[in-house]
Amino acid sequence: MVRRCGLGLIISLLIVGRCVSSYAQAAGKDQAVEVPFDFYRNEIMLPVKINGAVTFDMMLDTGTDPSAIDLATAKAVGLKLDPTGRRSSGGGTGVNLAYETRLPLLGVGGLAAKNVPAVAIDLSEVSRRFGRPVHGILGHSLLNGRIVQIDYPKRVVRFYSTSPYPRAADRPNTPQRTVLPFRYKDNAYTSPRG
Repeated sequence: MVRRCGLGLIISLLIVGRCVSSYAQAAGKDQAVEVPFDFYRNEIMLPVKINGAVTFDMMLDTGTDPSAIDLATAKAVGLKLDPTGRRSSGGGTGVNLAYETRLPLLGVGGLAAKNVPAVAIDLSEVSRRFGRPVHGILGHSLLNGRIVQIDYPKRVVRFYSTSPYPRAADRPNTPQRTVLPFRYKDNAYTSPRG
């Protein structure tokens, strides 16, 4: 009797161990990085670290390319800037100078990205109009090649390594789920539907 209980316990422990191991592998493989956001004046604001420095508030904007960083913030964190600024129409003013740079280490929650192309531009007018500091804009140069999900009800942005819905474009849309394929002008991506 004792022998049967011992054998049963060993088998149970092996099964539990195998289940825990399988779960850990699955969770680590495709686990999303969730980053809480502040939805302010219809804009998604994310806490971002540059080179491990203090946290900065940056806007998420899929239409900005490349990403942008406020010129004063870029200087404060010691980014290398192209010495020649180019005329740009961004930054909330008619004309502004933009200096090419790279964000050597960008931390957005648990997501780490290296050498993200960006421009340093004076965003003080954007901050003034917005009513709070905007230290930068996370755009296409960060988002390109990433799977991003915006969960408005929970106020989180999720970054996935692989799609959590691999065949979503093949299924019809429903009131609970809608797939909107899009094409970025400069990318070679073509919608699965044409």
